[in-house]
Amino acid sequence: MQQFVAVVVACVLLCGSCSVMVTAWYLHLKYSDRWPLYRAVFVSWLIAGGEYCLQVPANRLAFRDGGLNGAQLRAIAEVFTLVAFLLFSVFVLREPLRLNHVLGFLIVALGVWVVVLGPFNTILVDKRDHHHAFELEEQVELTKNHAEHDHTTR
Repeated sequence: MQQFVAVVVACVLLCGSCSVMVTAWYLHLKYSDRWPLYRAVFVSWLIAGGEYCLQVPANRLAFRDGGLNGAQLRAIAEVFTLVAFLLFSVFVLREPLRLNHVLGFLIVALGVWVVVLGPFNTILVDKRDHHHAFELEEQVELTKNHAEHDHTTR
């Protein structure tokens, strides 16, 4: 249960982090006719600096206490980033939402599913020592068992 709570809290932090980062990346577009480039960069960096206060704790919590690895964290953050971007583009930039946007992002979401829950555990490259590799295999099994348990309890 503690592992599940860690993942949920991390996901909430990641959702906030990705929303803030989308704002840092794209808010200046709304003001491109009024803000000079140096101002856009400065404001974007101010926003992005605060984003790290959410991203770093989220990744550490999910990695250390939630049993997720770096690839899983990146994939989960990608989903939050895409959803935040869709909402931002429609409600802040006032751009139309097109079917190809939604379909393209759904294809990316399928890739996220493969990374986070996919059936392929074959290691292609391993640059760690043997002892550390054994610990990782145990972590992969724990994560897999946790995911299977979550699917059977729903």
